[in-house]
Amino acid sequence: MTSAKERVLWHEKRLNAVGMKTVGGKRDWQARGIAIDTRLLCDGDMFVALRGARQDGHAYIQHAHEKGSPVALVSLESVDIPSSMASILVDDCEDALRAMASYARTQSQRVICAVTGSVGKTTTKELIATALSCQADVHKSTGNYNNALGVSIALACLPVDGGYGVFECGMNHKGEIETLSRWLRPDIAVITHIREAHSAFFSSMEDICDAKAEIFSSTRHDGWAVLNRDDAFYERLEGKARDRGISNIMSFGKHKDATMRLLSYERSTGRGRLCYRGETPLSFSLNMMGEHNAMNMLIALCVVKICGLSMTKALAALATHEALEGRGMVLEIPLPEGGSVTLLDESYNASPASMAVALQTLTDIDSKKPKGRRIAVLGDMDELAEPRMRHEELAHVIAKLAIDAVVCCGTWMAYCASMLPTEKRYAYVDNVHRAGDTLCAFVRDGDVVMIKGSASQNMGTIRDRLYALNRGVGEDGALRQRGRTT
Repeated sequence: MTSAKERVLWHEKRLNAVGMKTVGGKRDWQARGIAIDTRLLCDGDMFVALRGARQDGHAYIQHAHEKGSPVALVSLESVDIPSSMASILVDDCEDALRAMASYARTQSQRVICAVTGSVGKTTTKELIATALSCQADVHKSTGNYNNALGVSIALACLPVDGGYGVFECGMNHKGEIETLSRWLRPDIAVITHIREAHSAFFSSMEDICDAKAEIFSSTRHDGWAVLNRDDAFYERLEGKARDRGISNIMSFGKHKDATMRLLSYERSTGRGRLCYRGETPLSFSLNMMGEHNAMNMLIALCVVKICGLSMTKALAALATHEALEGRGMVLEIPLPEGGSVTLLDESYNASPASMAVALQTLTDIDSKKPKGRRIAVLGDMDELAEPRMRHEELAHVIAKLAIDAVVCCGTWMAYCASMLPTEKRYAYVDNVHRAGDTLCAFVRDGDVVMIKGSASQNMGTIRDRLYALNRGVGEDGALRQRGRTT
């Protein structure tokens, strides 16, 4: 089997098939991937010079060449391109990417799985890829490449040969997922959960549900829908799938009628039991915190079953899967004066539902010190209808949990801070930089810290301030991802 690094995805002849051609440099170029950011570009990638409001990719062509890009896709005629680098001139680079993506999907023999939902999309996509890749070749979208541009890039890199493709589909407006579904034409459509997210752009939860159900619009009629049996909108989603001609429905959850059912889960150990269609129960172990991740694992196992692959092999692979930075990764961070802090890194994004889950997970993590405190550092949740009320409601959630101190930052989090019980409210500051300073001055050996806020709040800045605490600690001061003992 050809490895991903060796596989040639694009060359002159294939480019001609989508109505484009090389206009400068060598015609015998070969590209093994596509990049729009030179910081993420790998040797052999085609560089796409996108023009944005803040940056123009044409200014980075030389850098792309130095990093090993053999060819540049450009939309400007008067741009300096190294003579040893091929160039492709188009009217619009994004339109060109979409054409390449459409062609790649048409040519590929892969089974395509598309994942959407209000929460857990990226983690679920990664878990599906892990469960499949131990048994077959898998192509997946990178990081959270889940919008029109991201899906175009990931799909344009889809190999021709057999195997699987796993893609994430995001949205904040009606019609976005319908477009992505049309490009992907999934064989398997997954909806993780329906929760309040981007509610500022929708009039009701039913509208959010219907927008997510757009994933069925171009799903194959002989394909599958994978749905959350515990979700309040299960029947609505099942009806939407059947209305689109999809009769194969597989469900997951704790509900007695779930196809892939969670029978038990121990928060302290990550171990549990599940069963498929009432068959003999199977034991599992997760290296990730939280029952929500056990649910995401069930989705991966649904896909494994649909694909006719081994559950045993998938469970073994999933037992070693580690959370991503910003999405539930747990780290031990050494302190200069000795000891360490445990960090639950949920910094990437936030909604009311994911906040509640992360706060519960914070209380579930075992502390290495009996007097270790549970500290939540929270930033604004964006794109919500009635944001003041949602942030005030969060304070009521925190009040019921064994959380010792809360640091709030941002405009809307001021309302959360004002409603917190006095004994839990440690500080309110107006920006992430001050929040980072406050946290670093406050933490001590044995503390467990959780950081979470919407992507626009740059909560990763606070995480990085914690990372910086261990500088100069010495050889033994490396960051260590905490795993469970299995």
